[in-house]
Amino acid sequence: RGSLHPCRNVCQALGDGQPRLRVRGIRRGVDKPLCATDLYMPVLHQSIVEALPNHKGSVILLMQRLFGVELKEIEQVIEATALSKAQAKVLEARVGSPALVTRRWHRDPKGHTLIASISIYPADRYRYSVLLRQNTTPSNG
Repeated sequence: RGSLHPCRNVCQALGDGQPRLRVRGIRRGVDKPLCATDLYMPVLHQSIVEALPNHKGSVILLMQRLFGVELKEIEQVIEATALSKAQAKVLEARVGSPALVTRRWHRDPKGHTLIASISIYPADRYRYSVLLRQNTTPSNG
């Protein structure tokens, strides 16, 4: 469900101070919630809220389809935390148990943030995997 929200902390991080639409949601797994997410997007795109109840999948892809915006980059920060009482209740987990917070900024080619998101995952419901390969081509330097 969407609501207009001044989102001072998020907007300060975005650097524009503009009011944003906040959409809160719970992503569910087979038997319990996987994460709780707050999405922040420009009020200009508030009509997206009407499409969300029937939408399955990426919100940024929906935004691209509805508004013709172009995505250039996504920045992600992952941090450890402990679940608050309210978070634990929504996520059906223990208060104070370990969790991961992901913060993402989806930006257009001009560097404007299309969507900022904050998601919290109980530690046993999130895995991050990266494969790094060494370049075996000799360098000329």
